[in-house]
Amino acid sequence: DGIDPDRFAARTGLPLSAVAPQEVRQRLEALGLLSPGRALKATAAGRPVTNRLLLELLSGVETAA
Repeated sequence: DGIDPDRFAARTGLPLSAVAPQEVRQRLEALGLLSPGRALKATAAGRPVTNRLLLELLSGVETAA
């Protein structure tokens, strides 16, 4: 079912866009690896490379030390 933005925000206190920027999502959608829409969901082509998708999406996230 993917990651629902409302549920993500409720559980983490962060908007999904804070960890999955729209420009990155759009690029991965254009490559056919993510489904378009509100939820963050890998396509059939994206599922085999899910780890790489996560790295791409999270590449700009800063972590607390």
